[in-house]
Amino acid sequence: MDAYPPQSTPDPYTDKLSKTSSMEPVTITMILSVMSTQYCVARENQLDHVKATLSAFSYVTETYDPSEVRDVIINTPGLTPLALATVTVKCPQHLN
Repeated sequence: MDAYPPQSTPDPYTDKLSKTSSMEPVTITMILSVMSTQYCVARENQLDHVKATLSAFSYVTETYDPSEVRDVIINTPGLTPLALATVTVKCPQHLN
């Protein structure tokens, strides 16, 4: 019989357990914080920009409700500069 709630699995890049969604609304700041951290880890593990971005996004959807994440992303104006600024602060060496 499966355990309830489902058990978290280790993230392949950090070996940390994925987080569960909280009751507070998801914000673009929360999404970008998780994504940028995971993006930097993936780049340090030699993934290219596309794979690192997709990997980071998949981690966000494991951390927060995917429909909330999608809604926040779609409804955030000026997302590209925000995302680049967040990554620039965390790991500027990987933006080449």
